[in-house]
Amino acid sequence: MNPSAIARLVLAASLTCDIAAARALSPVAQHGIMITLERGPCEARCAVYRLTLDGAGHVVYVGGHFVHKAGRATARVQPDAVHQIARELEALDFFALKEAYGRDPGDCVARQDDAPTAALTLNVDGRHKTVQHNVGCTGP
Repeated sequence: MNPSAIARLVLAASLTCDIAAARALSPVAQHGIMITLERGPCEARCAVYRLTLDGAGHVVYVGGHFVHKAGRATARVQPDAVHQIARELEALDFFALKEAYGRDPGDCVARQDDAPTAALTLNVDGRHKTVQHNVGCTGP
């Protein structure tokens, strides 16, 4: 399983679409699906944001620092699009991935130490998994 493929998939999905507001959504109440992408800070000017999609098609974005739009924004997407993302993540065996990539010495061929961490969380019908990735880690 290639973690960068998962990151690219979710980043692409995030382009089509408030930390407190995102957490206010029931984790699994919206048709049993919630997908969250969160990108943390780094030592430089890295974008810090959180994007949450639920199975009903609600999208909540919270921009923190160094983003084009700071603050909260909401949108709607077709619920089928969210379900498709969840199906693709399950097909990639997301629930079997390690909890973190880029922490262990064997994870990276090269490492940029001041890079941010991205976390992808998938909730599907009561199953929950978060995978963190050090963005500065280029793996095998």
